[in-house]
Amino acid sequence: MTTKKPIAISGGRQEHLDGLRGLAASVVVLCHFTWALFPFGTMGGAAPLHGGWERLLLYPPMGLLVAGHFAVCLFFLLSGYVLSLPFMMNGAGWKELVVATVKRPFRLMGIVFVTSLLSLLLWRMGLYHNHEVAKISGSSWFDFYWSSSPPGGSDFVARFISSTFDLATACNPPLWTIKRELLGSFIVYGILLTGRARLVRWGILLGMTWWFAGNFFQCFVIGVMISELHGWWGSMRPLARLPLWLSAALIVVAVICGSYPKYAMTYSADYASSYWFLSPRLPWLGGGWSMVGAIALFILVLHSPIAQRLLTRRPVLFLGKVSYSLYGVHFLILGSLSSWVFLAALPLVGYLGAAFLALVSLLLCTLVCAKVLHETVDTFSIWGARVIGTQVRRLLNWRAVPAVEAGPVVERPF
Repeated sequence: MTTKKPIAISGGRQEHLDGLRGLAASVVVLCHFTWALFPFGTMGGAAPLHGGWERLLLYPPMGLLVAGHFAVCLFFLLSGYVLSLPFMMNGAGWKELVVATVKRPFRLMGIVFVTSLLSLLLWRMGLYHNHEVAKISGSSWFDFYWSSSPPGGSDFVARFISSTFDLATACNPPLWTIKRELLGSFIVYGILLTGRARLVRWGILLGMTWWFAGNFFQCFVIGVMISELHGWWGSMRPLARLPLWLSAALIVVAVICGSYPKYAMTYSADYASSYWFLSPRLPWLGGGWSMVGAIALFILVLHSPIAQRLLTRRPVLFLGKVSYSLYGVHFLILGSLSSWVFLAALPLVGYLGAAFLALVSLLLCTLVCAKVLHETVDTFSIWGARVIGTQVRRLLNWRAVPAVEAGPVVERPF
């Protein structure tokens, strides 16, 4: 009988978490595609059916493929954990936290600015076809975007400076999450200013959990809590593997709760057939049932070598590597190229055939554009953030310890 080896943790990079982020970003892409062309799959009875199979997307396990709300909860939970763990493990001082806080906007804003500018160009050139597609698919959600006149060049610059995320969200709607990502990062770093006063920090964490009840910022706080526990436990011994029965239970919880049809439950006027109406609401938990699923999956990944091996396969790691760029560019492609492909193919191959071709164009073009953006814009943002961090460190007359410097710089979470 072989003895199971414990799982070691450290403040360094954990590639399996990159892979998990990449899969979550892919779920967002599929969710938006489904909402645009098969709205019943996300909205339930409030939207028209284009095929009976769409009903499957409202229930587990198929619902996990289009669980965009679940993916967003996972993003924020990951960020709370990943941004705080290096400080928990390495015990960095307040000056390193100041450096990390100053660097964070520079790290995130490259993709925000470039994709907003790209969207403006597509918008002004009349290359968005979402309105024509929405009239055919019946997706009022897809019809909502890019409805007004696009801003002019000087107006774009002025509004980007004065109200960055309002403009960015108007140009590239999924970027609403990046504002919360940035503010959530500041919350994480603020919590970490408590340093080695663990009891004080736990008091603040519990207070913030109550304060942010039902808010996405609570996801960051819960991520810090998990990091705190792992930082404390990992300083004494490696993490133990979960028993098989508990791993199985976490998988069931992740699939069922992660598949929670949040958009149908929120917006649909005719969804009474769903068993989810029998479940109690969770107004005190940011993300609700989707967040329960995200926590279950996250704990499973942290303690399961099998899950970690799957998440470090080369294709999954590629998705993790380009996840921020993929997230930032996919909606522009969906509204322009993929919508055009759908409209052009519709008379030739019918609705399902045109939708399939639109999906293929979305996935291929998104992957190519994400890689290009990562190698250019995102890489430059990472480099720029490091340069800024070096300058701030010099201003603070601080000489960083190399191990600590390697820890906090977890460059790709968003």
